Amino acid sequence: MNIKSGQISSINSSNESGGLTSESVLTIFIDKESRKWVGTNKGGVNVFDVIGNEFRTVQRNASYPGLSSNFITSFLKIRKAISG
Repeated sequence: MNIKSGQISSINSSNESGGLTSESVLTIFIDKESRKWVGTNKGGVNVFDVIGNEFRTVQRNASYPGLSSNFITSFLKIRKAISG
């Protein structure tokens, strides 16, 4: 991934460690720390790690039910922290 232009020049196969978990990218969000959050079709959320030059993954599974689905179509930016 070219950090300055934001373009992805090549993507590791979903079978490789550190690659995207799906070849079907549905949405990309760049946060205030310039991390690239990638929402995929059935692959969950992939966050691009600039230092390691790889993707880290969050997926719904039995041990981490935090996501409602691995089908991610959008991200929502929240300006204010939500307190309980």
